[in-house]
Amino acid sequence: MNLRAETNPKALKKICFGGSDKKFGCGWGQFSGDIDADIEYVLSFIGDIYTPIQDDAVAKTTYFIFYKVEQAIKFMKTPIFINKRKVDFIRQQSWKGEPRSSQSQALKILAPQ
Repeated sequence: MNLRAETNPKALKKICFGGSDKKFGCGWGQFSGDIDADIEYVLSFIGDIYTPIQDDAVAKTTYFIFYKVEQAIKFMKTPIFINKRKVDFIRQQSWKGEPRSSQSQALKILAPQ
């Protein structure tokens, strides 16, 4: 979904519908140099669990998909450091509850006029 009305492309945020407690991402912007090698290093902390990954070149993020919530939580809580910097993960939240209004410019175009 592309939300490009009159907004600045740098101000756009990614919208995720149907998030999961078993899927989270790792943004490439926190790595310098060989991103593939850094992702492989992060993957080495998973252990002997089969975990599909999904690379999103547009969002510049690699998503890790686990089959059990417990495995995902355990991996996400594992401190991983690359070049003395802690690797940050992005967790996709499931939307629950009532709709809320947003002040984001990118989301305003979704509301009926």
